[in-house]
Amino acid sequence: IFNCLRDCLEDYDEPIAVRRRALEAIAPFATAEIDGWINWAHDNSDPLLRQSALFAMGKTGNDMWLSAAYAQLTDPDPGIRFEAINTVRELGDAEAVRRISELLEDEDSEVALAAVHAVAAIGGATARKLLRSYSEDAALLAVQEAASEALHELEQDEADLSLVDYEFDSRD
Repeated sequence: IFNCLRDCLEDYDEPIAVRRRALEAIAPFATAEIDGWINWAHDNSDPLLRQSALFAMGKTGNDMWLSAAYAQLTDPDPGIRFEAINTVRELGDAEAVRRISELLEDEDSEVALAAVHAVAAIGGATARKLLRSYSEDAALLAVQEAASEALHELEQDEADLSLVDYEFDSRD
């Protein structure tokens, strides 16, 4: 699979759409060679190729890509912001929630909803606070509903974990 995807990615005669999807599919292999292809796509002027680069960054599981994704959160293209949010969701930590929070009010509803889902996926106290706030009062009804649902799921997950009886043995 790796070789087939790499061959598609390296074949300049392949349509760019095929090469984009090959990059997205090969990203979880996370090799230095793939990092080079992600950089190539990220530096390209084609916004669709840049979107694929962001998607691939998240799929590598390597947080070295976080700074590149953070930089794209303010891009004028909503497709770029959408993919940057998803990359941050895949790789992010508590800092990511703060950076994504501004996009909960993005003018593009898909970007705002992606921000809600990213905040929920990252979780934590700040995420719960944000989701609670947006579930009570958001400019877009879809964002308000998504925040409410995400907050409910976060609280359910935490409640489920509190019922688990852990035994700790210091010899383990």
